[in-house]
Amino acid sequence: MCGFVGVVNFSENLNNEIKIQSANDLMIKRGPDSEGYFSNNFSHFGFRRLSILDLTEAGNQPMISDNRRYVCVFNGEIYNYKKIFEKLKDKFKWKSKSDTEVLLNSYIYWGDDFVNKLDGMFAFAILDINKKTLFCARDRYGEKPFFYYKKNNYLYFASSLSSLETISNEFFNYDNSSISDFVNFGHTSNSKTIFDKVFKLPPGSYFNYSRDQFTFYKYNNLKENTLKTLDKNYFDSIIKESVRDKLNSDRPVGVFLSSGIDSSLIAHLSKKENSYLKTFSIGFKNKIYDESSLSKKFANLIQSKHYEKIISEQDLLSELMKIKGMFDEPITDPSLIPTLIMTRFAKSNGVDVCLSGDGGDELFGGYNYYTLMRYKLTYLKIPYLIRLGIEKLISKNRNHKYLLLKNFLSKKDVESSFTFLKSLKKDFFNVVNFDEKDLELKNFDNYLSFDTLNSILNYDINNNLIDNYLVKLDRASMNNSLECRLPFLSKKITNFASSLNSDQKISFFRKKLFLRSYANKHLPKFLLNKKKRGFEIPIKEWLRNDLYEWSKDLIYDQQNYNKLPIIQDKVKKLFILHQSKKRDVHPYLWSILMMLEFNRNRLNN
Repeated sequence: MCGFVGVVNFSENLNNEIKIQSANDLMIKRGPDSEGYFSNNFSHFGFRRLSILDLTEAGNQPMISDNRRYVCVFNGEIYNYKKIFEKLKDKFKWKSKSDTEVLLNSYIYWGDDFVNKLDGMFAFAILDINKKTLFCARDRYGEKPFFYYKKNNYLYFASSLSSLETISNEFFNYDNSSISDFVNFGHTSNSKTIFDKVFKLPPGSYFNYSRDQFTFYKYNNLKENTLKTLDKNYFDSIIKESVRDKLNSDRPVGVFLSSGIDSSLIAHLSKKENSYLKTFSIGFKNKIYDESSLSKKFANLIQSKHYEKIISEQDLLSELMKIKGMFDEPITDPSLIPTLIMTRFAKSNGVDVCLSGDGGDELFGGYNYYTLMRYKLTYLKIPYLIRLGIEKLISKNRNHKYLLLKNFLSKKDVESSFTFLKSLKKDFFNVVNFDEKDLELKNFDNYLSFDTLNSILNYDINNNLIDNYLVKLDRASMNNSLECRLPFLSKKITNFASSLNSDQKISFFRKKLFLRSYANKHLPKFLLNKKKRGFEIPIKEWLRNDLYEWSKDLIYDQQNYNKLPIIQDKVKKLFILHQSKKRDVHPYLWSILMMLEFNRNRLNN
């Protein structure tokens, strides 16, 4: 797990004023173990390394090929690198035991198509010095970041936005449509950032860059029902294989353990492979949110070496105040706060790698809104006049939840219904000076198929998981120089999940049907029968008491709106409405506050 930054100009010589070291230094937390540089007259590369495989200098980057023609910078892990090495071991001279060298030589041997052979999390750039071309790729689910910016004949790229801004010597302007997406949905789309003309390489994509031109390719096109083997025995073999691959490390490895099915399964299977496994949990002093006793009970059952940290609301508030200026992009998910605490806690207790259960909910149908969409798909089959009568009956109750239910049921199709569920704005007024019709799910039609509910899950994987939850996990863990690995996102498991019909995942009354059925043989009933709960934080209450002064200061200070398309008067109205307790506005209000806080720190630095 590392960070890189670079610039190429294949048309003219690079000047010596490019701030490659300053840009590289900004990523020291992504790679605290070493730094490296490469430069010639048309390229400059910088690299920060977090050593996980082959801890010797032979694994350092930028890595230059044995024939001196290619230069590689690579962030991530290739989990199947040993299998690929076996196919290539007689084709090259090898200087290391790192997956970086396997990656580089795979490209040299197979060419562009080699990305289809990779199972891992990665973002990388490979320079062909002779041809003056740059090949860049990103993993299937965007676990690792890749940002780029082109100006004139210069192409800048980096693992972080702040490094990209530094090396390009620019102060990026906001992209109004992306600000609208962030405020209303909590994240930007796959290829866009919050900045104008600054892009992310989309997940599952690569590009060739030469003569100042891009050629983009999409290589991740999983199709539904492509597997013939969909039984529990096959799933058992591939999830065990994935966990085994993720445990491979030359540094100590642990597992994040909540009381949920996903992380508990990963912990259970990891303990089978590693007798001295460390597991990590956090709990809350407020018993309403605390489930640490279940995690501890399960850790004792599998006999892992368990570490538990109990935190108070004051700890959470203190962590929130530290976040100011910590990240170079806004993150709206409140669970960022306990995730920061968890990753720091694990790192401080002697591990450099942790496995996590992220991805299981999206792949196997773990969220409540999937069940709501199953109800809605059935509801849309009811004759219109009967539906109209039901909605009129519901609207007689002026309770906020009933109003939301009526609005949800009144949506006329699948896309508008799911947009309403995913929108933070819901039925509140739009605070962004941007056309209301643009508040829609991006490219939703690309995911439609004969199994509509599966399409919704697939859309969620490719949007909310990639651009929200995985961003949060990467930035939080990297801030603490900890590598996180996700067994559920292996190629075989994602292909397996996409081949299950939605009725094998979600019924009208239960979620994660297949995964629960598999877990029955591995997990105790006290975990299987518990109600799902994430890292919940009482933001709703905080905004009315502990965070009242902070949020009021942000909202009422006109300076915080500079350069943003956010209308202050409308935000004030939302804030007052929330304080009145007539409506709960906290998810929408929180995303606005995160954008205002980010902008304030950006303008003041």
